[in-house]
Amino acid sequence: MAKTYNAKLLIIHASAPDPDFVGYEAGQQSLRDERSKILYTENQILNDYSELAKRKGVDASGLLIQEPNIELILEECDKLKEDL
Repeated sequence: MAKTYNAKLLIIHASAPDPDFVGYEAGQQSLRDERSKILYTENQILNDYSELAKRKGVDASGLLIQEPNIELILEECDKLKEDL
């Protein structure tokens, strides 16, 4: 559809928010490191989808947000002036 209408494609991925960390108990850094790896992987996948669309002739980009709810996605679309 984006190619047909010569539109820009924004691919949004809503990732689970960061867990709340309380204190500095043993193991907290390993949890942060694991969360960082997950976000990195999710971002790489998002970039791969964007690159695939670009190879098909679509102006595409990705956006990773950490809040899995529709309201935040709609707010981002409104802020970026997305129309479809």
